[in-house]
Amino acid sequence: VAVDGIELTPDAFMQVNTMQAAKLYKLALEFAQLSPEDVALDLYCGVGTLSRLIAPHVKRVHGVEINAAAVESARRASADSDNIGYECADAATAELPESSVVFVDPPRKGLAPEVLTAVVKLAPRRVVYLSCDPATLSRDLKTFAQSGYTAVRVTALDMFPCTTHVETVTLLTRQN
Repeated sequence: VAVDGIELTPDAFMQVNTMQAAKLYKLALEFAQLSPEDVALDLYCGVGTLSRLIAPHVKRVHGVEINAAAVESARRASADSDNIGYECADAATAELPESSVVFVDPPRKGLAPEVLTAVVKLAPRRVVYLSCDPATLSRDLKTFAQSGYTAVRVTALDMFPCTTHVETVTLLTRQN
């Protein structure tokens, strides 16, 4: 099935509330304060929706996703973009390129400790964290804080009214 020009397979993740997803991604881009010199890393990129939105604003985007079908969908949907690359790998074991801004949109369980360590080691100036679970977000923000990052902006979006499901966008900046 295709949604917004993206071919989806049954096991590929995509936000189903597309109206709120558009607001979510708009916030993520706003928080990131992207510039043409930035190199962006999009971890847990899924079918590449956010990567494609980032691409016009930066020098290069590198998306990492473990689901091979999602990566193939992302590659097909991004075929006309020359500054996006996708890697089919576990974010915990992938070779992450140097990046000035990192976007993370992990599953409900939050960032694997190895991913958090790898992101901190990259030392990007900005991290934009999209989370669907306030508890794992809180846990991960503590680790980022211990590593010199400060949460400077946080906004929650109600993805499914009358339920407990919210997405949170958080901007973290590294202290020099």
